[in-house]
Formats: sequence, C-alpha cells, structure tokens
Amino acid sequence: MFDVSDILKHDTEVLNKEILLDIDKIEYDYNKITFKRPLVFKGNFHNINKILTVEGKVDICFDVNCYLCNEIFEYSQTIDIKEVFRQSPEEDEYEILSGKIDLNKAIIDNIILQLPTQLVCREDCKGICQVCGKNKNIEKCDCNYTKIDPRLEKLKDLL
Repeated sequence: MFDVSDILKHDTEVLNKEILLDIDKIEYDYNKITFKRPLVFKGNFHNINKILTVEGKVDICFDVNCYLCNEIFEYSQTIDIKEVFRQSPEEDEYEILSGKIDLNKAIIDNIILQLPTQLVCREDCKGICQVCGKNKNIEKCDCNYTKIDPRLEKLKDLL
C-alpha cells in the first residue's frame, strides 16, 4: 500500500515520484512470470477533488519460452500506466482506503492486460517442425507436412 494522504490534502496537487515496487513475480491463469530486475514505477500522481490519477511507466524484463520454437529468451517491455483512484470507485477504478492505494495491484493488472498473448523470440521465428520436431531457426529440415483438407483433395488431381 502506498500512502497518498499528503497528496489528497492539496487540490490540483501533482507529485512526480519514482517508486521501487514490491513485485518480483506475477502468477495469472497458468502463467508465472519472474522478473529479472526490480520493477520501478516512474510517473506522477495528480489530485483533483480527491480523485487521484496515477500516470507513468514501468519497465519489465523476464525470461520466457517462445510460443513458436520453445526457446527461452529475454522479453522486455515498457508498460504505460494510467489509473484512477477514489474513495468510492466506479467500474474500472481503484479504491483509496484510509489515504492509501494498492499501486501494486493496479500495476500488475496493467502488465497482464498489456502483455501479448503469444510471446515470440523474434518477428520472423520459424517455430518447430511439426514432423521431425527440429527448431527451424537453427536447423533446416526437408519434411513435407502439407496437409490438404480432405474435402478439397480431388482438386489436387486437376493440377
């Protein structure tokens, strides 16, 4: 929990902060991410009528298996954060409890929402051969695994 009681006392107060976060890993669905370095939030807190807007960035870095070739690679991304906190939150807002906010929860939610669903080691990853199992980025294979829809197989005879 991060104390924002001083910011809430001054209307239109803007406070620039750099905060070392207490997040070393995230677990969601069947995924587990362990960060390689500490997460630091860099941004500002803006108070207007006890509605706190938090806006900034967090750089993340972790090792992950490529979705296509299954090789481990280092993934890095800058996550943009923009969230609203208030004492009686509306949908998609976070709550201010006794002058404190759960900044970690807001940042974890943003990380999960902004991560691609399929992390790949590089844009042109060729993946694994479906026949022999070789990593096509490393080894070339001569497997022919063209599958033809059985409903269209007769068209092959026309060529």
